[in-house]
Amino acid sequence: MTGHVPLWCKSNHSFLEGASHPEELVETAHRLGLPALALTDRDGVYGIVRAHTRARELGLPLLIGAQVTLGMLSIQARDFEQSAKWFLRAAEAGDAEAMTNLAALYFRGLGVERDAARGLDWFARAAAEGDPANQLRLGQLYLDGAGGAPEIGPGLRWIRRAANQGYVEAQIRLGSIHAEGGVVEKDLVRAYMWFHLASMMGNEQAGKVLTGLAREMTAAEIAAAKRLADAWQPGSTAPAPTP
Repeated sequence: MTGHVPLWCKSNHSFLEGASHPEELVETAHRLGLPALALTDRDGVYGIVRAHTRARELGLPLLIGAQVTLGMLSIQARDFEQSAKWFLRAAEAGDAEAMTNLAALYFRGLGVERDAARGLDWFARAAAEGDPANQLRLGQLYLDGAGGAPEIGPGLRWIRRAANQGYVEAQIRLGSIHAEGGVVEKDLVRAYMWFHLASMMGNEQAGKVLTGLAREMTAAEIAAAKRLADAWQPGSTAPAPTP
């Protein structure tokens, strides 16, 4: 392995692509006896300082680079038509981030003819890749009627899909939906359950909401909500059913 140099390596500064801190990557490369390491985060060199500091301490040569998204460069140049072409190529190759960027262009009519239906389709493809942030975004778009009339069923299913992955923002959104009513029948037990799960993940906002909900609930209702939370298990990341 000593002759191998990784030339495409991402740290946790590349959201949803890398998991390790830059200095941890350097330490691992040194431990494995690699002659050098290239750090190539997406669209930036955010982790270079920490990586360089540790690499200098260990005497490991560090190659500095980045994976540049051509579509974003075109957006910065205000060339939306070219940006749409780059995002389309990447989206068709299965890049979820490109799918969401392409969807946004369709919704805004930038570089392409405005088409909410195609925008929703690309958001759905991105959500199907399993990213809970995209699933929450798609669910809210359905609830907001981004494709025309609000679609409650698919909207809730996508948000639940994200919440069942433990995604706190989706859990808070579901809690709000059940607490407010309107989208679904008001259900404080379900609302308390989702806010309780989010609070257990350390979300302070959820903890404050729980205090307010508790004033409107009986002890039996709170106990029932906590039992639901205790029984909750992270669910499947498979895509929600289409309408």
